[in-house]
Amino acid sequence: ADIDRIVTERLERERKKSDDKAQKAKEEAEAKALEEQQKFQELAEKRGTKVTELETSVTDLTTKLETATAKAERFEAALNGLLEKQRKAVPEHLVALLDKLDPVEQLEWLASNTDKLTVGGVPGTPKGQNGMTDAQKQEASKDAQRFYRSRF
Repeated sequence: ADIDRIVTERLERERKKSDDKAQKAKEEAEAKALEEQQKFQELAEKRGTKVTELETSVTDLTTKLETATAKAERFEAALNGLLEKQRKAVPEHLVALLDKLDPVEQLEWLASNTDKLTVGGVPGTPKGQNGMTDAQKQEASKDAQRFYRSRF
């Protein structure tokens, strides 16, 4: 009976010792899991902050893109208006060639060839080669008046 009691006590101590080890291992595992979860939470918070920053950046860039697009559309409309105005002076046989170029190239071509496209018109009356004095001019005027009066 004494041996049974000693064996029972030893078995009880071993069981208690293994239960304590298991409990300690369980607590350590829980602590480690909480620690890892805490790190994941920190990582998640950092990523959340980064996502917020990126969303703000995307919003800013979208606004800038919309502004730039609106400006580009206004510039394009003004450019096309200017181009149409300048194309009116271009002869028909050159308009077909200009249509093959984009608007910027058309304006560059028109700017470099403006002097060739302007129509000369009627030149002014040249001055006489022999200069007449005022007395000669009055005499010529009187002769012309006499001529016309006698004829008509």
